[in-house]
Amino acid sequence: MSLFPSSATAVGSEICLQSRDVTEDDIELEAFSGACLRLFGPIIGGAFAFYINLVIGAVSTPVLLVFAPNFRPRPLDVPAVKALQNIDWLGAALSLPAFVLGIMAISFGGTEFPWNAPFIVSSFWAAGVLFFLFWLQQHLLFKTTRATRLFPIHSFAKKNMFLLFIIQGRLTVDTPNVTIYGLQVVLGMGTSAFSQAGFAIAQAMADAKESRMQSPSC
Repeated sequence: MSLFPSSATAVGSEICLQSRDVTEDDIELEAFSGACLRLFGPIIGGAFAFYINLVIGAVSTPVLLVFAPNFRPRPLDVPAVKALQNIDWLGAALSLPAFVLGIMAISFGGTEFPWNAPFIVSSFWAAGVLFFLFWLQQHLLFKTTRATRLFPIHSFAKKNMFLLFIIQGRLTVDTPNVTIYGLQVVLGMGTSAFSQAGFAIAQAMADAKESRMQSPSC
């Protein structure tokens, strides 16, 4: 799952900020490719998901080594120590265990352990407390700044952006995978592209100056 945002970041670094939201549809082709692999992987075999990456990597790696631009998220005039100081370490230390505990509780609850097991209940409580502390730290800008904080809380102050978050989350919960990907096989169409529209729209509405990547000028 981390390959798509990583590759989208690398591709986006070569596009100027003013045009990045317009070219988002081209980047979404990667998501379409991933959807196709999820469809045909189980049909062809379980090893398909592993071995197809070796073939694609063997073909694309030499091309990327020769033609891929030199991508530097950090400007050359900024020393490494200064760049490390700009990382929201406290926010990362609070959010990472919160997500891990929450995912563990949801994954193991009702399967490995009953929902009322002490491990599951304590994991939910610990995740909730950590998420609250993370929100408080981000809101009060404790040991961080507005420009470097891990979570852009100010985006929730924008009405349209907040509605996009709600709609995207509602679609994700209420739309089963068979509806998203199954219709692509049976009818040649589906809602996969539409279900990801919120990402492109949110990026188009966000202030371009909030990006920390170096980008060429239009």
